[in-house]
Amino acid sequence: MNGWVIGGLVLLVAIVIILFSSLKVKIDVGRKKADDDVSLEVRMLFGLIRFRYAVTYVDLLENWQGWITGDQIKVPFYRKERTKFFPLKMKGRKGKKNKRSFMQQLQMAGQFHRIAKSFLKKVKVDKFRWDTRVGTGDAAETGIICGLIWGVKGSVAGMISNYMSLKSMPRIHVSPSFNRKIFTVQFQCIVRMRIGNLIVAGIRLWINLRKGRDHKWQKTNTPYRV
Repeated sequence: MNGWVIGGLVLLVAIVIILFSSLKVKIDVGRKKADDDVSLEVRMLFGLIRFRYAVTYVDLLENWQGWITGDQIKVPFYRKERTKFFPLKMKGRKGKKNKRSFMQQLQMAGQFHRIAKSFLKKVKVDKFRWDTRVGTGDAAETGIICGLIWGVKGSVAGMISNYMSLKSMPRIHVSPSFNRKIFTVQFQCIVRMRIGNLIVAGIRLWINLRKGRDHKWQKTNTPYRV
């Protein structure tokens, strides 16, 4: 009996530790000349579990070679059935059904957005750095491109600050090179989240998805009233 109690307590403590431990994700992206390097590092349980995945641009081309042939893109599990989304018929019984289905999809999208927003607010961004050096050989073109890149980076940094919790100011920089053609990128992002928050968000998404499917199944199998 004492063994079962001790085992249960150990299991309970282990579950609590896992739920309150942090999941740390580090993303590194680098481009210099024609070389692209992407690495993803994941740490959890206070660094006891580590996972790192690195890939180069050449590896990406080899992986996608079997997916892309000429101008045709092969997508797995693609159904050739033609589905028309618009325009929706809003007249008669079929129109009411389409309108009800459209409203249900909007409601589910709103619920998913609220769940994702609530979860992202609990995600902590420890580091966000994005450096770019660009040049086309023409001063005017280089200036225009740098302005566009600054706009994109500012928008991304604004979205991150609105949806996530920043622990340090984002470092974004664009360096123009007016006399030569060059394009280099150095990107690094480190985020932390509690495993318990991730599990709760996944459960909430699964429950909402099941509710939507069950509601759709009930509507589909409800006999028409005469």
